[in-house]
Amino acid sequence: MNQTDTTDAPEGDASDDRLKSLFEDCVTTLTSVRETLGEMVRAVREDEGGPLREITAKHKELETALMRAIETEQRYHDWKSKRDAAAGPRADSFDLDAARHQIGCRIARLRECCRKG
Repeated sequence: MNQTDTTDAPEGDASDDRLKSLFEDCVTTLTSVRETLGEMVRAVREDEGGPLREITAKHKELETALMRAIETEQRYHDWKSKRDAAAGPRADSFDLDAARHQIGCRIARLRECCRKG
């Protein structure tokens, strides 16, 4: 909490005035929002719907753009999977079957060497 900021820690008569001022500001803001929403509801009921129609149109545009983005991403992942599969094993991949075979050969040589010895 900041010691110099009176909005965080109200103290004394000045804080009461500050709180009263903040309350009045909140009431003013809420009144404005209520009036704006009332006008929008009236416009929708009277089938004017200006801003609402614009919002609906933008919403549909965003849905279309999102669907295109999802489809494009899916096509990219499909293309990348096919490309990676066609390229064969990556340089950083480890072939367990080859390693198992090499280890088996070394163990067989050791067994043969130990039996002779």
